[in-house]
Parts: sequence; C-alpha cells; structure tokens
Amino acid sequence: MLYNIRVEFPTVEVDVDKLQELRINRGLSQRRLADLAGVSNTSVWKIEQGGGTNPATLKKLADVLGVLPTDLLKKGR
Repeated sequence: MLYNIRVEFPTVEVDVDKLQELRINRGLSQRRLADLAGVSNTSVWKIEQGGGTNPATLKKLADVLGVLPTDLLKKGR
C-alpha cells in the first residue's frame, strides 16, 4: 500500500535586497548561486521575487555567500 504524505516545512522571510546585493557583489548569477548551493535556479528566482524559503535552503544560500543565515532574514518580524 502506498501513501501520499506531504510534509510542510516552516517558511522564513528573506531580505531580498540583501540577498541580491550579496549575490551580485560576488559576481554570481541566480543560476550559479543555485548550482553552488545545491538548489534549483527556480528556487533562487522565487526567493528573489519575494517568496519565502525554508531554513535549510536559506542556510545553503548563506553558506555560499559567506554570511550567517540570520543575515539574510527580513528584519522587523
């Protein structure tokens, strides 16, 4: 018997301006950042369009950009 189980992960809000600034300052395209972080380029695009992400993805992006995940969080929440 097969079960279709969907697991929901918490979503965090990303400081889009900070993410884009760090990515561009390091000379990375969205695709290259995604490749280095091991996530899809669609994920990076969605995040930069204002979509949230899960903490694991945020950590991967922060590691590539050389910052702490908390540095990428939207302030004021």
